[in-house]
Amino acid sequence: PGATTSACAFGMGKDLAGNVYAVGFATDTTPVTHGITRKSADNGVTWTTVDDFVYSTPNATEFGNIGVDNLGYLYVTAYGKTSATLYTWITRRSVDNGVTWTTVDAYEYNASTSISSAGGFAVDNLGYVYITGFGKDYSGLQHWVVRQSKDHGVTWFTIDDFIPTGGNLGYA
Repeated sequence: PGATTSACAFGMGKDLAGNVYAVGFATDTTPVTHGITRKSADNGVTWTTVDDFVYSTPNATEFGNIGVDNLGYLYVTAYGKTSATLYTWITRRSVDNGVTWTTVDAYEYNASTSISSAGGFAVDNLGYVYITGFGKDYSGLQHWVVRQSKDHGVTWFTIDDFIPTGGNLGYA
């Protein structure tokens, strides 16, 4: 993002080739917060930014976690703020060891009052990809949400939507 006023790394991972990645955010001087992915191909000696992403300018985007599936595709979880009160759950993917990135899931629990954010990542022995996070419903209740892709990030489905009994906070 050019000159920055603050930055924070939230997650780390590695690809099948052994490259190491750190994800988080950096805020530029305008101030817009960018989701940032940095890569090291030499065991952490040097780092380069391989993804500098803003979902909806001038609003904030923050990357939270990174993982790799059985084909070696990288996934970054995030949220992208689209207005003062709306947040979209974002999943970004790279199929070429971090050279290029695309948004493969932009999920809103509900479109008009949504605060949705992706956080966790897992892949199972079938190669299915799972992303966890939360979304708020129309009444303000926060739901634990798990989304799944059976085709390496092409399509996504919500497979778990949970509110704890007696509570209104659900985090996955």
